[in-house]
Amino acid sequence: MIPPSGNAKHSLPDSYAFVPAVALKTTAVAVPECSVSEVTSCLDEAITQERRWIEDALPHLETKLTCGDAIAWAAYHASIQPPVEDPPALHALLPLFYEKSATPAMIKHGMDVLRRAVEFLNPGQIPVTTFDQPRLALAKCIHWKWPDTHDEKVHVVMLGGLQTEMALWNTLGDVSDGSGWTTALTEAGVASPNSYLKAAHLTRTRHAHQTTLLTLHNLQKEVFLLSEGSKDFVCFNAWKNDMQKKSPTFMYWDLVMKYETLILIFIRTHREKKFPLYVQVLEELVPLFFALDHQNNARWMPVHIRDMKSLPVSMLVS
Repeated sequence: MIPPSGNAKHSLPDSYAFVPAVALKTTAVAVPECSVSEVTSCLDEAITQERRWIEDALPHLETKLTCGDAIAWAAYHASIQPPVEDPPALHALLPLFYEKSATPAMIKHGMDVLRRAVEFLNPGQIPVTTFDQPRLALAKCIHWKWPDTHDEKVHVVMLGGLQTEMALWNTLGDVSDGSGWTTALTEAGVASPNSYLKAAHLTRTRHAHQTTLLTLHNLQKEVFLLSEGSKDFVCFNAWKNDMQKKSPTFMYWDLVMKYETLILIFIRTHREKKFPLYVQVLEELVPLFFALDHQNNARWMPVHIRDMKSLPVSMLVS
């Protein structure tokens, strides 16, 4: 389109402005078969990096911070990242629609519009669209009903990182509910009782869990140093396994630490563009949705993982 000059105005083309009606029965879909490839295991290294952050941050808790001390989780991981020169991205802001987005017609029309826009900006690129969970369910049904024009290999749809992170913290909040965690935060003047359980403020919730992870690890370390025997890392793991068998409370808080670490790794996968680690850490986090009865995420997260593991290599490289 030619941009308007002066007082001239252009109307949107009908192919953009009008949303065609579609008939979609979401309760009866035919899911095609696909070949799924396993991703390279890299979760252990990511957990080791989180442990290094904890070991680096704990000594700073009792000392006066100086310029350059990367005690925060994000600051530490940013400081160890090599400089990367990414090419500038091409951006386009499209006019908004009046129609409700959570409808099959709008989802399908939006995918068509985005595919044409991506082809115009970067010919040959396969479009990738992120959705929250309810809209991802509609997009997948569109994939399966119109495989010739909206197949996974023609238009990739995936869960948005922000919505997934909020869902994960919300689910972990169900784990922490009634444990006294929010009471401790409230008495310290850090938070209101329910703001972190439901991830009402994402940044503060993330920071609260990072602080909790540091605190719990520090408490574990203090108790371990008071125990008998060697103090190396192998003995620490053996001591933890023994304590989990003896104390349900210890096992519970160790489980909280595990899932806090996994969610922080999930956030890093987006920031550091580590796709294999992204898929692997989601596989580790899926049981959390099932255990806490978050039905929608429990149903559609495995579908999303299946899609990511079935992407062709050429698409991952590009």
